[in-house]
Amino acid sequence: MKENNNRRPVSRNSRPNHSNGNNNRGRTSQNILPPARVLESYEEIAPGSVSKLMELTKREQDYRHSWQDKYLKLYNFNYKAGLLFGFIYNVALLAVIYILINDHKESLALKLFVVNAALIAFAIIVTAVERRITTRKPPRRIYPNQNHNHNPNHNKDRQSPRTASKPISK
Repeated sequence: MKENNNRRPVSRNSRPNHSNGNNNRGRTSQNILPPARVLESYEEIAPGSVSKLMELTKREQDYRHSWQDKYLKLYNFNYKAGLLFGFIYNVALLAVIYILINDHKESLALKLFVVNAALIAFAIIVTAVERRITTRKPPRRIYPNQNHNHNPNHNKDRQSPRTASKPISK
């Protein structure tokens, strides 16, 4: 492990965070506006710019929310339509199988039933896997470029893996 001038261990594979707060990567919907000090500088340069920026941000957020609402309504409609048509298909297929059995064509009826059962099982498995993937919580990782630790003395007394068996001398 290398150590920087703050005596915090830095691994060879990670880069130190030299961010001045202007890093736009990893922005979330909670962090739409720039930091307060940047907004103050905007206001010093162009008076009234912060209120315009707030108005634009509100309009953009309202648009995003309306778009998400439309998307969710369409998704729910498609989901319900798929369930309805799947039910109609299966009822019709069972009716065809019943007619085939009455016409003494049991082998064809059995083949249709087995193929339909396999398709239903496949659809259930795909739906279960897709549901697990989409509802999975993201892993809790701290990426090298993100400074989640606001306490500069947090890692001061922490041992590196190479010196874990050696006692700390103070």
